[in-house]
Amino acid sequence: MKFLSVTDEKKYRCDFPDCTKCFKQSSQLKNHLLLHSTEKPFICPAEGCLVRYTHSSRICPSHSGLKLIKQPETSEEIRHRFYGDVENLTEAAKKWFEVYLSKRERKLPPASIKKRFDDVKSLQEILEDSIMKVTDSEEDISQDGIMKVTDSKEEIHQDENMLQEIRDGLLFYSFLKDLCQKGGDSKALFKKSCHAVIIPN
Repeated sequence: MKFLSVTDEKKYRCDFPDCTKCFKQSSQLKNHLLLHSTEKPFICPAEGCLVRYTHSSRICPSHSGLKLIKQPETSEEIRHRFYGDVENLTEAAKKWFEVYLSKRERKLPPASIKKRFDDVKSLQEILEDSIMKVTDSEEDISQDGIMKVTDSKEEIHQDENMLQEIRDGLLFYSFLKDLCQKGGDSKALFKKSCHAVIIPN
């Protein structure tokens, strides 16, 4: 006759109607109860993929390279799945499920804590949006400053060209004046005219 040691004893027993399963550890029982409750707390993280699983060790066939993440369902989602096969459910099973769901809800964070978390999350989103707006404004200011500097350079360049045109006009006028009054060598008169016209830089 074989005697079971304390470590071999399966003291965690499933209380689902007509289920005789027993487990050594409470975590094993907890995972087993998910099968009875139809709860599926793990979901594929791929965008647009809504496939759920009971255990984290499962692999999504469409996204085999991604690890499942834990994302608890709402009580209504679990209830909808559990009662989906209501014709095969006994009254005892229905009663067990409601007790299970009640215990589960008590273990969840209070609504006030969840609301505070949602408020913090909303505040974080507002802060991130504000940072984005400030960044965009800085870029707009920077671009506006560059445009103004560019426009100023173009105006200065245009003024320099106009000044050069005035200088050339004065030199030519002085040359024509000397040529009409004195005649003679046009080359020598042009040199003299250039020295006669003084324009401050």
